[in-house]
Amino acid sequence: MTQEEAHQLWRYDQGKLYWRVAANRRLKIGDEAGCIHGNGYREVGIKGKVYGIHRVVFLMFHGYIPKQVDHIDGNPLNNKAENLRAADSSVNGYNRKINVNSSSGVKNVSLCKTSKKWKVSVVQNGKSHYYGAFASLSDAAATAAQARLDLHGNFARGK
Repeated sequence: MTQEEAHQLWRYDQGKLYWRVAANRRLKIGDEAGCIHGNGYREVGIKGKVYGIHRVVFLMFHGYIPKQVDHIDGNPLNNKAENLRAADSSVNGYNRKINVNSSSGVKNVSLCKTSKKWKVSVVQNGKSHYYGAFASLSDAAATAAQARLDLHGNFARGK
């Protein structure tokens, strides 16, 4: 799909796409495009292909579709153009939310069972960076936050 085709098919308004054409009998001009799938993303089908709305919006504003499109705020349904940025899988992972299985409740901090200390480890470009072990969870959390900022820059996410 090209940028021109996307603009011919849909009208963008505040992160949502609306049909400019009646692509099939069920759709009317002006209907919101797509539906939410099990993966949490809104997707739209056209000409036998399925596209994430976030990818189409990025295409409409930037003229290309990158390897991955990152939602800055982490909300897969917030497809406002200003909330989307180009990423690759590694960088996109920096902006992921904390794992639900986290032992500490703090991203990049885990409890060492033998020493009973909080370990800080942050991954960048497939390499793990160890920042030490801390008796205090708050000290470990502060160290992890700074490490993410240093290593991940604008893609750093705390929660």
